[in-house]
Amino acid sequence: MPRASMRRANGRTARPSHPAGWTPEEVKGLRQALNRTQVEFAALLGVTFSTVNRWENGRVGASPLAVRELNALLNKARWRKGRERA
Repeated sequence: MPRASMRRANGRTARPSHPAGWTPEEVKGLRQALNRTQVEFAALLGVTFSTVNRWENGRVGASPLAVRELNALLNKARWRKGRERA
């Protein structure tokens, strides 16, 4: 969505919604649970550091492709955690 169309009547930019369920807090939480920096996390997902930074600050939401990658990374982390308990 172009920034101009996201402007509110007061001139401030509206924050994008996060319909896919990945809120900024959840993205940051997954990154921290994996004990990764934003740079390392970005490399795992195949995106740039600035993209991860924008997701975590709520400036933009993850694209559908990025959501799939985040879900896959979450599932992989859960699988590994389950294997460690066994």
